[in-house]
Amino acid sequence: MKWFDPLKHIALFLWGVSLSGQPIDQVAFELADNIIFFQVSINGSRQLNFMFDSGAGITVLNKSVTPELDLTYRGGSQIGTSGRTIRSETSPENSLSIGKVTMEKVPLEIIGLDHLSTYFKVPVDGIIGYDLFEKYILKIDADRKTMAFYDSMDSVDTEDWKEVMAYKVDNNKIGIETFLLTPEGDYAGYIMALDTANPDEIHLFPNALEERGIALKKGSKKVKGFSADTTITENLRGKIKGVKLAGKEWRNVRTVIPTDAVTVKAFSDNQSFGLIGQGLMLDFNMIYDYQNNRVYFQERKNGR
Repeated sequence: MKWFDPLKHIALFLWGVSLSGQPIDQVAFELADNIIFFQVSINGSRQLNFMFDSGAGITVLNKSVTPELDLTYRGGSQIGTSGRTIRSETSPENSLSIGKVTMEKVPLEIIGLDHLSTYFKVPVDGIIGYDLFEKYILKIDADRKTMAFYDSMDSVDTEDWKEVMAYKVDNNKIGIETFLLTPEGDYAGYIMALDTANPDEIHLFPNALEERGIALKKGSKKVKGFSADTTITENLRGKIKGVKLAGKEWRNVRTVIPTDAVTVKAFSDNQSFGLIGQGLMLDFNMIYDYQNNRVYFQERKNGR
């Protein structure tokens, strides 16, 4: 999923203290179509089901759950999604709790997300991503299905992990160098964004196709895509003959090839070469150190 907000900057204020070697807290998550969902309470509410989206530049709440919450409103925003620009309502100051982690004075942008609930077959009460990266070290243990929150890397053991430099690309997303096989049989490095809300393995951008430097087999099968708005796209499925990432190599990796006019328009100006989706990332446990431009990978013994 591509999610960005070029018209607004939002800051969150988060508090928490961790002991050496211990997280502030560790919470369980569930997977739906490879996407991570975990529980969030708003203003002391019941537990709500939030999607973890590394491409989300703001925290979003589903309009359907607002009647049961103690919210105040102040104006709205123009929110850019991969489909179109939509109008949201803004609730400026809220308390969000994820386990023992509490975030105060959190602005929420409110739009309809029921179409995503239908798509994933689980309630999608909200979306959160960058706001967590901005303040916390996040450790995703896909083996145990837990997410841990740390206040610094001093509290995190990375002895058995592979450290990879990260780059901030395309509206604060996390990009890392990914190696794609060329038609000549060599590997070339490209910066690709990590997208935890994309269930696919790879999603190429239009600039990747223009370069023609990838050993790419284009298929004829169409694949539907979704967005934070109700836009549904149809692009082609293909395969990249070889991909290397964080010391692991895959062959014949399934790839989304942008052909839908909405997709091509949305991704044409991106700095990165494409998206790395959960289809590949779930082969690893991961640590996100957004503040210091680092991502750590630990290959899972049993994989997905």
